[in-house]
Amino acid sequence: MMAAARGHYDVYNLLVSEGADLSLTDVDNKDCLMLASEGGNMSIVKHLLSLKIFDINRQGGVFRQSAVMVAAVEGHDVVYNLLVSEGADLSLTDVDNMDCLMLACERGNMSIVKHLLSLKTFDINRQRSSNRQSAVMMAATSGHYDVYNLLVSEGADLSLTDVYNMDCLMLASEGGNMSIVKHLLSLKTFDINRQGGFNRQSAVMMAAASGNYDVYNLLVSEGADLSLTDKFNKDCLMLACEGGNISIVEHLLSLKQLGQGQRGLEEYITFAEEWFNQKIMNLVRSSSSR
Repeated sequence: MMAAARGHYDVYNLLVSEGADLSLTDVDNKDCLMLASEGGNMSIVKHLLSLKIFDINRQGGVFRQSAVMVAAVEGHDVVYNLLVSEGADLSLTDVDNMDCLMLACERGNMSIVKHLLSLKTFDINRQRSSNRQSAVMMAATSGHYDVYNLLVSEGADLSLTDVYNMDCLMLASEGGNMSIVKHLLSLKTFDINRQGGFNRQSAVMMAAASGNYDVYNLLVSEGADLSLTDKFNKDCLMLACEGGNISIVEHLLSLKQLGQGQRGLEEYITFAEEWFNQKIMNLVRSSSSR
């Protein structure tokens, strides 16, 4: 099972020749076919299918996924294609109500996504159970531009929000793909300063917290408000200290808007110290001495 999960065909083949039991399942109820689909070795998967002892649509693992769902998650398009040719059911959903299209979009495999969309059987705007994200929201979060672009061309709804009230612009800003963020801003349908997520942050705050300088810079050029604070009263400089991008911290310090009201530079120095980022600590300290 370990050899199958890691795609080691020679080891797998030797163990089989020595009488290894291929009918065993692990603690999460995953069988050898699921594990081999995860490992991505075509020869192992072919051998297991040739035995005709596996239910190709059986679901197991923590997320209750079938072999073809596992292949979609891992982006093994050759294994995916083989399982589909053997009759794998692509309409199944896992414990989080994610279907094959969502799984493929989250991992960014264009070949698998194209095939699934060509079937015309998926609701492209369907949202998963846990965080209520759709396929295009997952692609934006993961920064998969080609997949995002394909979904948009197929009519994906970009106005949806997730369970934390995050929209596609926020998710893309966190994901850090410039092309996705540029496209969303070009639509002129998003409030650039809208705050969402568990922490009630705006797109530019998320870019700062994630250390995505190019996205941060683009949002600033589009008029993002840098004076906003989140649910925990963190501002952009604190989030940038957390994100660790020196260029973002330098830009925020250059605005000379710090030390106003009740919040002074000492608070930022303390915050930088909490994140053990020596370069940022030194940068904030040098700014305070000017």
